Amino acid sequence: MKKRRVCVILILIMSMLSGCGSSVTLSEKEDAMIAEYLSKVVLEKDKRYDQELQDYDYYENAIKASKEKEENNVQQLVGTSNNSDGNLSIAQTESQTESQVETQPTEHKSTVSLNEVYGKKSFKVSYQAAKYYESYPSREGNPYFVIEKQDGYELCVVTFKINNTTKKDSKFNLISSNVKYSLTIGETTYRPLLTLLENDMQFFNQSVKAQSSKQGGVVFRIPAHEKGSKATLEVSCGSKTAVETIK
Repeated sequence: MKKRRVCVILILIMSMLSGCGSSVTLSEKEDAMIAEYLSKVVLEKDKRYDQELQDYDYYENAIKASKEKEENNVQQLVGTSNNSDGNLSIAQTESQTESQVETQPTEHKSTVSLNEVYGKKSFKVSYQAAKYYESYPSREGNPYFVIEKQDGYELCVVTFKINNTTKKDSKFNLISSNVKYSLTIGETTYRPLLTLLENDMQFFNQSVKAQSSKQGGVVFRIPAHEKGSKATLEVSCGSKTAVETIK
């Protein structure tokens, strides 16, 4: 019924514009106004439009948060990896903000549980596993964003279980959080990639149903020869750090 109404409206407007034996001349401004009106009428009847807007808002916020985190990472690295003229080269900036940083002296931090790091009373967060992938996530289902491994590197995906322990739906939002992740293998520490994955723990912002759980994760790009090596995962916020051993 709704589609029929839209079609009738379109036909009437087209009839008015085309006429029978007469013509109507419109200015560019009038033409644009009619086009805008028609698009609104069509989109109001499109059930997918609201969801597409929500998806757009999510990725726009994720991109903004990603840029802010990357700028912070660059600022933290300046002074430890400077080239001869005192500035970070493009190669250094990309490699260190995206995956690897040099070992640096760290401030004193107290070791706590993951729940204390995240500070979300309605949720219980637990470490699940670390697995290696050639591409992540799977291309099945046509995901918006897929990460491919590069030559000489492996994708190490660390996943977490986010459990809503309350009796009502609640949102787990980390977009504005200051939680940081690192993976240490030997004497080298790696930072997670900044991605647009919906379950990226650096920008996680989803509603979790009562007494239910969802999975979040972070993606590290590490040298292929380090695959399967014993590693230490650190999740920190301020002076609080949770430590997990990955084998």
